[in-house]
Amino acid sequence: MTPPQLSLRAQSLALLSAASSLHRSALPSARLPSEPVSSLSAFLTAGSGGEASAFSAVVAGEFNAGKSTFINALLGAPVLASGPLPTTDSLCLISTAPDPSAPAGPRFDPPAFSKRQHPRNVDVVHYELSHVYGEAASGEASLLSAVTLVDTPGTNAVAELRHDALTKRLLPAADVVLFVTSCERPLSQSERELLETVEGWGKKTLVLLNKSDVLEGGQVEQVRNFVQDKVGEIFTNSKVEVLAVSAKQALAAKVAASKEALPADAGVGARQFLASGFPELEARLRDVLSEDNRVTHKLLSPVGLADSVLGEAGGALEGKREVLRGDIATLDLLAAQFESWKGDVGNEPGKARAACGELFRDAVAEQAAHILKSVRLADYLYGDKVEGSEEHPISRLHEKLVEATLVPPLRGLARRTGKALANKTKNQSVAVVEFIKKRPLHFDNSIVSSTNAAGLSVSGDDVSGRIWGEVEASNILGRELRQTIADAWEGARGRMLGGIGAAVAGGGGAGYFSLVAAGEGLDDVFVLAGLGASSLVGLGGAGVVARTKASIAAGWARELAGGDGSVEARVGKILEKATSSEVEQLTDLVSMQVLPFSSYINAEAEDVQAKLRECQSLVDENNDIRNKIIDEADSLFNFSGGWRSEKKIV
Repeated sequence: MTPPQLSLRAQSLALLSAASSLHRSALPSARLPSEPVSSLSAFLTAGSGGEASAFSAVVAGEFNAGKSTFINALLGAPVLASGPLPTTDSLCLISTAPDPSAPAGPRFDPPAFSKRQHPRNVDVVHYELSHVYGEAASGEASLLSAVTLVDTPGTNAVAELRHDALTKRLLPAADVVLFVTSCERPLSQSERELLETVEGWGKKTLVLLNKSDVLEGGQVEQVRNFVQDKVGEIFTNSKVEVLAVSAKQALAAKVAASKEALPADAGVGARQFLASGFPELEARLRDVLSEDNRVTHKLLSPVGLADSVLGEAGGALEGKREVLRGDIATLDLLAAQFESWKGDVGNEPGKARAACGELFRDAVAEQAAHILKSVRLADYLYGDKVEGSEEHPISRLHEKLVEATLVPPLRGLARRTGKALANKTKNQSVAVVEFIKKRPLHFDNSIVSSTNAAGLSVSGDDVSGRIWGEVEASNILGRELRQTIADAWEGARGRMLGGIGAAVAGGGGAGYFSLVAAGEGLDDVFVLAGLGASSLVGLGGAGVVARTKASIAAGWARELAGGDGSVEARVGKILEKATSSEVEQLTDLVSMQVLPFSSYINAEAEDVQAKLRECQSLVDENNDIRNKIIDEADSLFNFSGGWRSEKKIV
């Protein structure tokens, strides 16, 4: 190779290495075609004490297609075993080891050969020949002077799956593929599949239709045309020529002629040799394996392999991107569902505040009735003398208001709010898990398990306990409410005493009975009598106590549920704030439940996008290298080969 060609070779191998790395990251579980045998020479001869030629021509096909007989016909001697059953179970490496003392020029005597097992690889047998029949031991005209010929185990043999794996493992590293099929079973389904694989690797390919001797007259051309059409359907980017041959006839003719050291077309089997199709085949092979074409094939081999590797990687990445698009759509649906749920639970604080107002209004109404009916005049007149006693009206009012009227319904409200939040959160978390489970499991199952497959475990009792704990901690219903009651009570006493004093000052005896008629209790009447209220007169004075009690009840209403500074407003704010705090915590929990999935999807989407950009960049670079190789070649092949890059890719 020239320095520019060596530089192109280095570039193509470096690119293939980068493409292989991308392939491994895109398809970590897939076998990489370029990885098992990146160097045919190294694979076949490492540690054997010898080096194979840098250029390889691999013979492949199904068992019993006549591959070994075909190689023997090329060599001019039965070097490899052949027969109707699978006979090749190893890779057979065939090369020449010319004798410097041999006479120059073509040799038609039977070639001598040696056979040795690879010292480290039991799957490799190395044959070294003194020469190839009909050719010089060295020089441009020799098929094997600069070529390593490789016979592979036949594929599709029953119970010989190892043969398939061995052949498919080797083919990506070949520089040229000679594909042998048979007129007895031309281009079977498994052969087509193998050729499709070869086409994907961009290998220079020649298809040989062997055993033409089993057909008569025009049947050979009919079968060849059939195979040519099918091959054309596979190799759509270039034309792969199909040649009909009879390796059996060619070998017989050469063996017979070699006994007299004559050319095959001059020996006793000359007619048979000409009918075998080998003269045309060997001329094609010499063209394909000429020095210039060998160099071009060698340069293009990693380029074609990189095409295949990048095609697989790009296809896998595109498929993954398509799946991720579905995942992202799922995230969008989850986000919309989450916003709807958040709006729903976000209403709970306001609902708790509104319910608190209703409870207080009910409590105020009940307390008003209590004040009007149950509080005695003695409580107003003498209550300060027994303050602190359980019988003191402040104590009785606080106990009635807190323990009987407010606390139970408020605690029930907190319990209902907590359970509502817990149930809605549980339902939302289960919906999240079910949504995620419906996605294809292209990611680790831990992503699903991390979202808690049973949904979030949220206790309604715990939530309501925290809400009610905030209310209790505020002490509004304890010490502060007691002080509010005490202040209101003092104001009520003052108003009551003032009203009674005015009534006593202008009253008469009739007022006494008017109080009774107005519905005041006898205890209240006796209290008034003790104050000298016998002077109460007129029915106008009889309504003083009732009106004053009504005024006191209205004052209670204002203190308890009358505005921003009322007890109801302060308790309602605490309930709303505590519920809002719980909503925020639960919102975070639900959001965190989706986080492993969303983080994974977003990271994967970014990674796939980056790898697709890298893949496209490598494809462009590979095309540039291919075009430079074509430009470097003196001319394109006259031979219609399987090299699919005869046309530049722009």
